[in-house]
Amino acid sequence: MFTSSAMYKKASVYFILLQIFLAITVSANNITEITKPAPEAGEQAQSRSIPQDTLVIGFPRQPIEFNPLFAYTITEAQLFTALYEGLVSRDPFTLRPIPAVAETWEISSNNKEYIFHLRQDAYFWDGVKVTAEHFRNSWLRMLKPGENSKYAFLLDIVEGAKQFRKGEVEDPASVGIKAIDRFTLKVVLNSPAEHFLKILGHHTFVPLHPAFLNKKTWIGLPSAPGNGPYYILRKTENYLFLTKNLLYWDEQNVQIPNIKIIFLDDNAQENSALFNEGKIHWLTGGFSIEHIEQKRHIIFNASFATTYFFFNYRTEPGNNEIMRQALILAAPLEKIRDKNFLFFPASTLVPPIPDYPELSGFGEQNKEKALLLLKKNNLTLPEEIIIKIPNSFESLRIAILLKTSWEEIFGIDVGIVIRDFQYYHQNLKGDDYTLATISWIGAFPDPLAFLQMWTSYSNLNFAGFRCAVFDNYITESLLLAGRERYKLLSQAEQRLLDSAIILPISFIPSINLVNTDIFTGWFPNPIDIYPMKYFRFRKNVIPFGLVKAKPHAEGL
Repeated sequence: MFTSSAMYKKASVYFILLQIFLAITVSANNITEITKPAPEAGEQAQSRSIPQDTLVIGFPRQPIEFNPLFAYTITEAQLFTALYEGLVSRDPFTLRPIPAVAETWEISSNNKEYIFHLRQDAYFWDGVKVTAEHFRNSWLRMLKPGENSKYAFLLDIVEGAKQFRKGEVEDPASVGIKAIDRFTLKVVLNSPAEHFLKILGHHTFVPLHPAFLNKKTWIGLPSAPGNGPYYILRKTENYLFLTKNLLYWDEQNVQIPNIKIIFLDDNAQENSALFNEGKIHWLTGGFSIEHIEQKRHIIFNASFATTYFFFNYRTEPGNNEIMRQALILAAPLEKIRDKNFLFFPASTLVPPIPDYPELSGFGEQNKEKALLLLKKNNLTLPEEIIIKIPNSFESLRIAILLKTSWEEIFGIDVGIVIRDFQYYHQNLKGDDYTLATISWIGAFPDPLAFLQMWTSYSNLNFAGFRCAVFDNYITESLLLAGRERYKLLSQAEQRLLDSAIILPISFIPSINLVNTDIFTGWFPNPIDIYPMKYFRFRKNVIPFGLVKAKPHAEGL
């Protein structure tokens, strides 16, 4: 998933963060122990602004596609935890699949057939019962040829899904998705796939309301016809007002009556002030760390995310592997990955995962090798290269370093095109640039979330990359499990790195502003998505400046 604009703005805060990091403590249940003897400035004003029934969240301003089949940003994914629900959801602590609309499920002995038993008390917010047929129709709609649903390729593990999606087979009955009865869904896979339940927690696999099944874009709708714990009561260009869905099957455990989501402009100082004043209780980005008065509300955690540049495979030199390799070899990689600017410099794509093999990418500049590579293969770079970036300091810093080195070493012109973040990602499938950058958060905690998008059949392959060897690695990995699967996926990643289609920059931490004095249920996790149904207002707020005493063992 694409990150919000805030992920591009982490430069220059590294040392500030180190200075305050020791002052930030976040326990598993988000209870912070305050050790300062007196309140910080602004704390008492914030305590007076505690709401009684509405939690306020600040999101970066961007167009929101409310149709979950066609949405793909992290902001949309976060919002959808309130509006929609699939067969499974994610445990807020472990991210493991847990029952949602599917109350139970069974897996066949060969691990290829899944039988999901749906709850009979699951409803859309207008009172229509959620059925197995709704899931089947929604998934087939996603797979419909030409629809360009970004995550449709994830269902290629289902029997007949890939052939139907590519238009090779027209009969939807050929796809292994069957409604056995009103509340029983059967899914047949091509082969065992240990990640199948993981992907079902993604918003793309929620059921669409039958009345909206064939409406592609829902941007202009006054509300979104979902089945989640909340629904949209009011919608304006500046905010969404969500209220509790009383027809939600687990509504008794949804504790916060209303959630107001404010769409904020790119004004870090102003956004920070809103948080300091208690007018926003959770900021997902777009704030200035140095302007936050209560540093303990800054929550910093590792994220399953990577920032990287990539070549456009549709144009030269992006479609020539040797040219790409020469350009990366000539890049000042040590300066690009300078630890003064980056939290966790990276030379590989997939963030660290237990049992996943260590790989090596391009690590240092080698001007002589770059020039020799072109000379030996009798290749000449184009006279002009265009680098397209969003409007952010860090992206511009790296683009200038690349421009300076490439112009000096190769004697070519390098142009830098800056686009507003709101519309940047919508134009990455064109041929008007050579190199672009994105920050990507894995949609589910698995290496495949970073690798399958580079296959030739993926709708998320914005580079247009084509490599039969890479495709085969990914396809074969779907037949394996455990460390053998990881080994093959690592070989696929190594092929991607060696081809020089990507230039990894850094692994991205997640930084959020969360007022844990006001609410709890916000649990740090690596995919940076926090299910809103678990949020709770704190019943008793500790007065600012006081220390919460720990009970003695004998008194427990």
